[in-house]
Amino acid sequence: MANNDINGNARRFIDWRLSVGNIITILGMIIGGLSMWFGLGERVTIVEQAVATHAVDIAENADRLTRSEERAGDVRERLRGIEVTQQQQNETLKRILDAVEAR
Repeated sequence: MANNDINGNARRFIDWRLSVGNIITILGMIIGGLSMWFGLGERVTIVEQAVATHAVDIAENADRLTRSEERAGDVRERLRGIEVTQQQQNETLKRILDAVEAR
């Protein structure tokens, strides 16, 4: 006899007879396993849809970021222009002040 069938006391280690309780337990485990499997399939489908949605959102955000960076570059150029204009106005005001003080 096989080693797992009989232990040292000459008793069977595994009782291979099936009862109604064993069959009900086995069927319950099979049904539970199948329901978990199909539930997992539904969850995977939901997660795949969420990933696809997030990929689209990431692409849109990348486009928005690119446009914002371009606008920031435009704002920098405008600020440089304003700075130059302000410096010219300061020089003009200094000349006017020097002319007024000279009188």
